[in-house]
Amino acid sequence: MKQSFSIIILTAWLLCSCYETRYLPKDEVLYTGISDIAYGHISTRKSKQKTQQAGQEGVIAAIGDAYTNVQNVLTGTASLSPADIVKSIKENTQKDEPLTPAQQDSVKKAREVEDAAMATVKEEVESVLGIAPNNSLLGSSRIRFPLPIGLWAYNSFVGSKDGLGKWLFHTFAAEPKFITSINPRMRAQIAQNVLRNHGYFGGRVLYEVQPQRNLRKAKVAYSVLPGSLYRLDSIAYQQFPPQTDSIIRSQLRHSHLQTGMPFAASSLDAERNRLHRLMRNNGYYFCQPAYFTYRADTLQRPGYVQLQVRPSTELPAIAGRRFHLRNTRIYLTNHNGELGVYNDSLGTQRVRMMYFDGKRAPDEASTYLQAKQMQREGRTRKEIGRLLTSARTPLKYSVLRRLLFYETQGQGRRGAPSPLADRLYRQDLQDFVQDKISSLGVFSSVSTEYVLTDTTSTCDSLDVVMHLTLDKPYDAEFRASAAAKSNGYVGPGLGFSMTKRNAFRGAEALSFSIFGSYEWLTGANNKGRSSVLNSYEYGTSLSLDYPYIRLFGLGRRFLRHSLATTSFKLEAKWLNRAAYFGRVSLGAHVDYTLQRRYTDRHELTLFRLDYDLQLHSTSAFDSLMTVNKALAVSMRNQFVPSMQYTYTHSAPRDARNPRKVVVTVKEAGNLTSGLYAACGRPFSQKNKNLFTVPFAQYLKATVEFTDLIRVFRTHTYLAARVMAGAVVSYGNASIAPYTDLFSIGGANSLRAFTLRSIGPGSYNPAHSGYSYIDQMGDLKFEANLEYRFPILGSLGGAVFLDAGNVWLMRNHEDHPGGAFHFRNALRELALGTGVGIRYNLDFLVLRFDVGIGLHAPYDTGKPGYYNMPSFGKSLGYHFAVGYPF
Repeated sequence: MKQSFSIIILTAWLLCSCYETRYLPKDEVLYTGISDIAYGHISTRKSKQKTQQAGQEGVIAAIGDAYTNVQNVLTGTASLSPADIVKSIKENTQKDEPLTPAQQDSVKKAREVEDAAMATVKEEVESVLGIAPNNSLLGSSRIRFPLPIGLWAYNSFVGSKDGLGKWLFHTFAAEPKFITSINPRMRAQIAQNVLRNHGYFGGRVLYEVQPQRNLRKAKVAYSVLPGSLYRLDSIAYQQFPPQTDSIIRSQLRHSHLQTGMPFAASSLDAERNRLHRLMRNNGYYFCQPAYFTYRADTLQRPGYVQLQVRPSTELPAIAGRRFHLRNTRIYLTNHNGELGVYNDSLGTQRVRMMYFDGKRAPDEASTYLQAKQMQREGRTRKEIGRLLTSARTPLKYSVLRRLLFYETQGQGRRGAPSPLADRLYRQDLQDFVQDKISSLGVFSSVSTEYVLTDTTSTCDSLDVVMHLTLDKPYDAEFRASAAAKSNGYVGPGLGFSMTKRNAFRGAEALSFSIFGSYEWLTGANNKGRSSVLNSYEYGTSLSLDYPYIRLFGLGRRFLRHSLATTSFKLEAKWLNRAAYFGRVSLGAHVDYTLQRRYTDRHELTLFRLDYDLQLHSTSAFDSLMTVNKALAVSMRNQFVPSMQYTYTHSAPRDARNPRKVVVTVKEAGNLTSGLYAACGRPFSQKNKNLFTVPFAQYLKATVEFTDLIRVFRTHTYLAARVMAGAVVSYGNASIAPYTDLFSIGGANSLRAFTLRSIGPGSYNPAHSGYSYIDQMGDLKFEANLEYRFPILGSLGGAVFLDAGNVWLMRNHEDHPGGAFHFRNALRELALGTGVGIRYNLDFLVLRFDVGIGLHAPYDTGKPGYYNMPSFGKSLGYHFAVGYPF
């Protein structure tokens, strides 16, 4: 039976294979992918048939061949590889004398440079040559899906006139890819140019068309002969005017060109763009990257390039002048984008905002000037106020005025206007201003242009013209989700939020949201019908966000050269857990964020007050609280008055290996206990109440470091994370609230173990059903290492190693073995490894990981470090969205 089924499948596959080429145009060969890309040697494979499309490729091939001939004449073939360096060194030393440490270091650095250059070249060459064929498997250029549905639909329904055939063609058909359309000769020429652009001047790329058993199908094999790498020897900046030369030399430490680097076009472009940015940041507004040219000499020293950087001989006079900013005009348009006569004009002569709403009659006179005139005429405040109210702009003038940081360059201590000479055009500052205005969140479009203040040949000043279009005032969002948790709960969730932009004409955002989720218990965890319909949670929140620091009238003057926000928020959440308890949590907090640079971010919760109230509980939950006193204190009714500070340091955006450090410090109850102490009650006294309810008192700190290191190729990385945290309870409470304790395990932590199934320490609860509220700790340490690599197209893989645990600060009789001791710390670290796959959809990453337990911190009944009861019971399966870190 099985043999017959296999024969049927094979026969169907052969028929489908023939059907792929049945309707191919005459003299066309179906492209089925690449068979190989060989580096460093010429392919010796012999094809039965070669397809050379000279007619279609003649112009491109001729240009490429001419370029090759000229380049060979200019550069020659002599160059120095790491092997050449070793040979040259040995020729100048005794035969038996080993290399000195300095010579070994020179060879090592040369090899590292060439390895890095070759890794980059391979990535780009393969992107040029690796064209996916029809029915490619996940975008692979080598592997095809066995059922060519797209070609079947194309061959069957091409030119179909009826509705069904036409729909099938447009839905499933894929146009065949031919050898002629792939044009391997042109692609080989492009790949050869890639080699030259990275310093491999003598590089060659050859190709061979390989017919398959069906001669109407063929693959393409490529051979890449990179040759030797040319490196930079000396870099000189010449013939620049004195002022420009001084600016360039002051920033040479940031140059993208260094001795010993590959002579790559990308480095030349990067340095040209750096010089362009540098000049623009020093007032040279009309400077362009094309105004910097290079002269290269490859003959003085074989394999090396003597490079000169010079200004272009066609540099216009205006590009050599420094410009200053004079006046700013802001044109504000309502959200429907209507244009016309601007009927409101606010501000001063230097900074003026004009607005048109498309409704009121145009008025050429400034509303501000009209109000001043009415004041001089002795009109009442009521009349003046009525004028200003009826003609006010939807966005306050002061909101935009305070973001024009270039207006404060050189400003005196008393706020005197800065002179024109101090307001030099700086591109970084202007980009920052535009980013700040865009981050207000009230504009659908923001554009800035700079115009000359006059047309004379000596003009050195610019006017700033901004065009801003207001976004729609309301934004609504509806969310739906479904969850399947490791504790056996599954169910849907819904959420709705609405935001009023520019709520009070100051770019504020007023938001209201409601959410809810419903869960039921499945599988062996379901104990009785009463637990099926009782697990749910719902809540609401109200927030008001300001795009600046709002603190007792400060913030507008101070810290305004930063990306800053202020948020006031009220929230409430009702939680019901089947067969356990029902709780309500109320909270209010004030948050500030401050970011002066991209690399540094500060977040401060100046005030936060949470109130947890137990609504009801079951006998099973009460019995658990009776047995576990520490857990009872953690989940009691209590106030949590707290403050929190978070500092985040990130690597620059263009960093090769992005690193991040996040430090968080939180305190609770200390200010309240301090007020009690001022009133005569000791700071260390326990069981003090706030509004007749106990309040928590603790200090919590966490540190997390993540690093992403590129290995070998662009899409291969080594990701690492180390996280440590501690929470110390004292004074009014012996244990922190449940929500501030640490847990470990799950899809983003120790993937060989489920969430809250490890710890504290070597403790292993007898009733695993309670572990999700019982296995928490005061201390936490976690380390993760993950190797990420591409597989096919958008499909990637990973191999990982996870370690960590949580512990208690003090010994508890309810958690034997849960306290932290240095002598046992290493053995109590849970350890797991595993593999995973990731599918990148560009906008999100789907992830599936299989964790394999290596060591559990508790006694499993099995001796030795590998103490998992069995391989099957040591596996953990996790499906998640996004990377774990």
